[in-house]
Parts: sequence; structure tokens; C-alpha cells
Amino acid sequence: MVITPYDITQGVIMIKGRFFRAALLSAAAAILSAQDTRPQFDVASIKPSAPAPGRMFGSRGPGMFNTENMPVKAIIAEAYGVKQFQISGGPSWIDSDGYTITAKTSGEGAPKERFEKMMLMLQVLLEDRFQLRFHRTTKEMPIYALTVAKSGKLPTADCVQFDEKNRPAPPAPGQPPIRFCGNIRGGRSGPNSTLDASGVTTADFIRWLGNVTGRTIVDKTGFTGTFDAKLEYLPEMAQNAKPMGDGAPPAPVENAAPSLFTALQERLGLKLESERGPVEILVIDRVERPTEN
Repeated sequence: MVITPYDITQGVIMIKGRFFRAALLSAAAAILSAQDTRPQFDVASIKPSAPAPGRMFGSRGPGMFNTENMPVKAIIAEAYGVKQFQISGGPSWIDSDGYTITAKTSGEGAPKERFEKMMLMLQVLLEDRFQLRFHRTTKEMPIYALTVAKSGKLPTADCVQFDEKNRPAPPAPGQPPIRFCGNIRGGRSGPNSTLDASGVTTADFIRWLGNVTGRTIVDKTGFTGTFDAKLEYLPEMAQNAKPMGDGAPPAPVENAAPSLFTALQERLGLKLESERGPVEILVIDRVERPTEN
């Protein structure tokens, strides 16, 4: 008989075709800990916070991870690389209760490597402190296919590979920051959103696109290298602003950039085409409020 960690954490074991409930949660924790090779935070503090718009920080400097009043669903989505619409099940408080997490680790490695390690650490934290358990399935949903326009040609990457042993000197005052390969930086310019990405793969770019569009993105570009991407676009929310209370149409947005779809085609020669396809769904089986510390 093979007993999986999932079986044990659910307290269910099948013997000779019959299911038996077992009080083995403490043993499960030990087994999962022994099998889990993911890195862990050196120290982490979790505190509930008052309802307010939350913020997520992948890092506030090397070795630091912070969230400020983030709902648990948003933290789960970030940790496992899915969108919130891809998370199903769980109690209602995972959408409403905010949590502030402050965690520390060594901070070694390139920025992208540090972020990926932190997401693995965040997974361990959720499974340990929030008792998160889930399984995965798929569902047919609207998606976007990322394709290359007829005249599309992605900009060649112009960036510096991070080397822990030979870190470049910081730029002189007034000089632009060093563009490390793999960095993706979002920002604002008036009513518009901006993107400055250096030396990214299509997989990196698609993760960003998925967060912006709220859909799963399928790569159909056939591009296997790295590229730079600079975009300025007017978010959909600003384009679809509701009329004023008196029924008058909303005032036009001053200094508005084109839509994301237009900016992608004009600046990068890429298109987003609406399709339907299988989308991975993360189904929550168990999650609990953590004890404050």
C-alpha cells in the first residue's frame, strides 16, 4: 500500500478498497517536512491587519519579503504563480481578511533567482502556518493566445547578467540604473501604466501579461530567446470609466496612451487573440487562520 502525503494530511487512508479516517496530522507534518526540499524563510512574522487596499512586495531589498494587508487568496496566487480567478473553494475570509507578513532570508543570488526562491519559501509558509492544502484540476475558460504580428520583431536584449561574485559598481549620480537581465518593472506615467523589462523570456513576459489582463496566456510566438520590452498603455479600467452621476459622459483622459493591445502590436509586434482553452484551477481543500506572532 502506498500512502501519499496528501492522503495523510487529509487524515484518509484506503486499505483493501475501504477508506479509513486516521488522526495522523502530526505525523503528516513530520513526513512532509522530511520530504520537502524547498527553501524556507529564516524568520517570518504574520499579523492580521485592518481592511484596506493591500500591497504585495516580492522584496524590499535582498533577503526581505513583505506583504501589507493582503488577502490570503492574493498571497496564494502569488506564491503558486496563478491568478486569483484560478483559485476555487475555501472560506469567504480568504478574500476579505488582510495579513501583513514580514520575512527574512539570506538574499543571495540574482534578483530573479531571489524572487523565485522567495515564492517557494512563501509556499512553505502558507502550508505550514495557514495549513493550506489543495489539489489541481483544469477547466475550459476564455484565454489569450500571444502571437507575432506580420511585421513583428522583438527588440534584442541589452542587459547585464547578474554575477554574485563580480557585482558591477553602482551607477554614478544622475546615471540610469543598471539593467539586469530578467528584471520586469511596472510603473505609472500620469493616467497610463508602464512596463520596463530587460532580457526577459516569453514565459516571464506572459506571467506579467496574465496579471494585467486577468487571463491565462498561451505562447504561440515560437520565440525562444530573450528580449527587452518598454510599453506605455492606458489600463482598461481607465478606458471604461463610468459616466458621471448626472448622466454626462466621462471627460476624455488627457495624455492617454493607446490600449495594451495596441501598444503590444505597435511597440513589440505582438498580438493577443481571444480563444478558449484549458485553464489550471487550484482547488483549496483546507486553509486556516494562522495564530498571530
